[in-house]
Amino acid sequence: WLARLGNGEVGISSVVKGTLGFMPPEQLFNRELSEASDLYGLGMTLICLLSNTKSSEIGNLVDVTYRINFKQSLPKVNPRWISWLEKMVEPKVSARFANAAIALAELPKQPIYLPEVLLSQAEISLKATAPRQKLGGVVSITNFAPGTCLEGRWEVAEHPGDFQPAAHHPWIAIEPMQFIGNQIECHITIDTSRLMAGKLYRRELLLHSNAADRKQSLLLQVQTPPSHLPAGGIPVSLLALLFVVSLVLAWILTWGVVIACTVPSVPAGFGAIAGAAVGLEVAAWLLSVAGATAGAVVGSTAGVAAGLLALFIVATENLYDSMPIAIAAALIGSLGGLAFGGLAGVTAELFARRSGNRRLAVTLTLVTAAAAVSVGLVQAVGFSHPLLVVGVAASWLPFVAIASYLPLARLRLVQEQQTARSQFNLETEALYTRLRRASKKPVVRFQNH
Repeated sequence: WLARLGNGEVGISSVVKGTLGFMPPEQLFNRELSEASDLYGLGMTLICLLSNTKSSEIGNLVDVTYRINFKQSLPKVNPRWISWLEKMVEPKVSARFANAAIALAELPKQPIYLPEVLLSQAEISLKATAPRQKLGGVVSITNFAPGTCLEGRWEVAEHPGDFQPAAHHPWIAIEPMQFIGNQIECHITIDTSRLMAGKLYRRELLLHSNAADRKQSLLLQVQTPPSHLPAGGIPVSLLALLFVVSLVLAWILTWGVVIACTVPSVPAGFGAIAGAAVGLEVAAWLLSVAGATAGAVVGSTAGVAAGLLALFIVATENLYDSMPIAIAAALIGSLGGLAFGGLAGVTAELFARRSGNRRLAVTLTLVTAAAAVSVGLVQAVGFSHPLLVVGVAASWLPFVAIASYLPLARLRLVQEQQTARSQFNLETEALYTRLRRASKKPVVRFQNH
């Protein structure tokens, strides 16, 4: 035995030999030694090797009760090995392994060291661009401790805005939720249909594992898109005014062209359309100079459409014998285009500034104006040309579609917001009740998302 003195014939009480710190307490007090006494010295040797502790510094690990406190020096060692080493160096002989055979049998099967986890990112930021959109993110988990196997599971940290009676979060899904392996890709899916529009949501994802760092956190941020409909509502009165004025203006200009150009209608129509295209582009330029970008887009778009229609007439009709008529009509059309472009542009700009939705303002203004112009033309000359039939259909179909869609879209949006808000209130109230029952004290209600 390492702790036996000589061949047993020398009295234990007469001589004490050994290195302090490696000798078991019973040897220090000249008590009977056993095989368990040898294990104490072996355990201390292993602890010094693992913790990189010098023999001269071993006293830093021993407290007044002769217990070895080494856990804090071995943060990366498997807890099962810590327990095994603790039993090897127990101050009481009876609490140690009785002999080496038993200690060997109890040797942990797991690796000595714990896995070490590295997340590919500490934060995931997702931004939705459309309502009810599903977003996805990926986080890679790597264990870089050789000879170890990582086991882990995800958890969404409790938040005042969530109610989690079940294992599944209402709008966050992680796949896989539990895993075993050293190189894992976890996919995070966000269902924004359960969230309110125009909000920033923050949640903490917790990774529990058998690594040295038992719990790691990942910050998740989700930005939902704002409402597609303007917060202040659609300015119906403004669009109605545009419709009426555009209809009357188109009717007056059409009659002006007809009266001024009493012969062939096609050259007169071409001239009026070409002139209107020029007038619209001039109006767009003036609006752009004035800083009315939405109005400039409306005028420019209408001008391009009128110009394309004029080119189509040139390609399909013979106009060379009636150029004076076309020029006269173009002068009238340019004045009308300038007036119409200015009116539509100002309407679009006011709409955009009031609602904050530039795209919707431009679209609704163009569709409304086109529908009004088609009605004014038909009122003046009837369906005298196939192009008028095509124009009426092309302008009124989107007008009717948008006029039908917008109220339904607003109703659905309001219902979704009410559902999300009700869900949030229910979840907050449920969490408040649980906290109140747990603490039996007044709890401040949470208002954040």
